[in-house]
Amino acid sequence: MKEDESKLFIWRTTWNSVESFDVTVGREEAADDVTLGAHIWDEEEPRIVICQLNGLNRSGLVSIFVPADQQELLVQDVVSLTNTDQLLIGVHLPQFVLLDETAKVVARDLQSLAGLDDRSDKATRDAILSFSCHLRRGRVEQAYQAVRSFSSPKIWQSLARSCVQLRRPDVGLICLGKLGNARAAAAVRTALVKYPNQLEAVTAVLAVQLGMVVSGIGTHYHHK
Repeated sequence: MKEDESKLFIWRTTWNSVESFDVTVGREEAADDVTLGAHIWDEEEPRIVICQLNGLNRSGLVSIFVPADQQELLVQDVVSLTNTDQLLIGVHLPQFVLLDETAKVVARDLQSLAGLDDRSDKATRDAILSFSCHLRRGRVEQAYQAVRSFSSPKIWQSLARSCVQLRRPDVGLICLGKLGNARAAAAVRTALVKYPNQLEAVTAVLAVQLGMVVSGIGTHYHHK
C-alpha cells in the first residue's frame, strides 16, 4: 500500500493550510492493505467528514471531526461494514447512507450522534459534538458543561454509549445518573473499585449495562 492511499488531505481555508490525516491510525484495519475510498462531508455540518476504508476482506467507515480552530483532527466514530460491497453515498447527520450490492439504499445512525434526529436543532447538535470533542481531549468538566442542560433520556443514553467508545466509564457513570439508572450505575461503580487499573474491563461493564455487545474486549462495541 502506498503511504498516501490511507491519508485524507484537508485544506483548512481559514489558515490557508493543508493537513494530512491517516484514517487507519490505531485501527485493526491498519494491518491490512487498506485504502481510503469515498469520503463525504455533511453539507450542513462542515466539521464532520466520513471516510470509507476499503480492504481485501472487510471495509469500514470512520467519521472525523475537523475543529473550527487550529486544534488537531479527531476520530469521531468507527463503523465496521458487514459487506465489503457497501458504498458510502451520503451523509446527513446523525445518519450516513450506504448503497449495497443490490442497489438498496440503507441509512444508519452514527453512534456518537444517535440521540439526534432530523428535528434536532443546531444548538443540540453542536452541544453533542462539543461533548465528544472535549472528552477526547480529556476535558471532562467542559464536556459535561456542554450537555448538562439536556433532559432527554435518549440523548443521555447516546452520550453514555459515546463514553463506551471513548473508554471513559467514569463519565458514563454521570450519564447513568442523569438516566436515573441506579442498578447500572452501581455495577459500574463496583467495577471501578474491583478493576482500578483495568480500563477495558470497566468499559465492558458499562457497555453491557447499556445493552451493547462486546466483541473482543477493547476492540469493538455495538448495539444488539
